[in-house]
Formats: sequence, structure tokens, C-alpha cells
Amino acid sequence: LIARSTPHPPTKQAANLGETESSRAMINAFGLGALNIYWIVGGMIFVLLNVTPLSLDCSASMESFFSLPHECTSLEFWLNYMWCFAIAGWSGTCVVLALLPKLVKDYTPAANKAVMLTVSGVFLGFQLFFGYATVALPLKIEGTAIKSMPTYHYMMAAWIICLLLAGFFHKEPANGKGLLSGDPPDINPYWQHSDSA
Repeated sequence: LIARSTPHPPTKQAANLGETESSRAMINAFGLGALNIYWIVGGMIFVLLNVTPLSLDCSASMESFFSLPHECTSLEFWLNYMWCFAIAGWSGTCVVLALLPKLVKDYTPAANKAVMLTVSGVFLGFQLFFGYATVALPLKIEGTAIKSMPTYHYMMAAWIICLLLAGFFHKEPANGKGLLSGDPPDINPYWQHSDSA
């Protein structure tokens, strides 16, 4: 009996896996998972958006969000500053947490998974409260009732969709494990078989 190895052509399942892995590789980059990339890029954008003159200028910000002119009072200016700095601080924290795999030598995949899930979960949870407030709480500006905030709703919808996609494609670079889908299937397209002759 002589054992010989015969390469088999890739199966359809293996081909699909290859396409999925290629897609994930484009999103998981620089030795970081997709959620890490999301929070680094998204967090930096949030920081920049909240320290620009358009955001810090309360009157301009009000008109941008509600499509109505409004001259802010000193209290409203102060509250707007606090809001912008709070969002910038939260976003900057998310950036640093997403960079921890590069900053801490022995940072484990399990720790990164826990941190990314926590940050993402807290963000999604508070979006539910914000969404409820924008719809359910009465608001009037200069005597005009505000029934919707299209700028806010469109922006948050885009952020949430991108976050969910990042969670779906996320893989821990250290072990190749997916964040939400579990371990990737163990498929070798060129599986070696031992045949008897």
C-alpha cells in the first residue's frame, strides 16, 4: 500500500469562504478589527464635528439641525458648549480604546472583543434614548413646533448601519475569530486525502 496525496479542486463552500475572507480583509486592516477601525475613524470624525465653529456656534448649530433661525441665549450657548465637549470627550475615549491593541503589548483578543462590544453596546443603547427624545418630547423654537430632526436622524442612521456592518465583518487579527459569528469554519480548499493503491 502506498499513500499518496491528491489535491482536490476548491469546493463551492470554500470559494464562498474565500470571497467572505477577502471582504473581511478589506475592512479588518492595519492589524486591527473592523470595529476598531470604525471607532478610530468614526471617533475622530465625531471629535472634529463637535469642535468646529458650526457646532460650537449655538445659533448656527440650531439652524443646521432644525432648519429654523434661532438666536441662542447665553444659557443655550453654555449648554451647547458642554454638549459638544462631552461628545468630543466620549469620541476621543473611543478612539483610544480602539487603539489599545496597538498601545498595549499583551492586550488579548478577548479583552479587545469585550471593550469593542461594550463601547458599541453603550452607543447603540443611548441612541435609543436619543431617538425617543427627538420623537416623543415636545419642542418649540420661536413658537414653531419641531416635529422631526432630519439632519440628526439621517446622520445617526448612517452611523448605526456602518456600526452593524463593522460588527458583522469584525475579526480579531490575533486569532482570526469573528466578533459575532463565532469561529470561522475550518475549510481547506486543497484538503489532502490519503488514497490506497
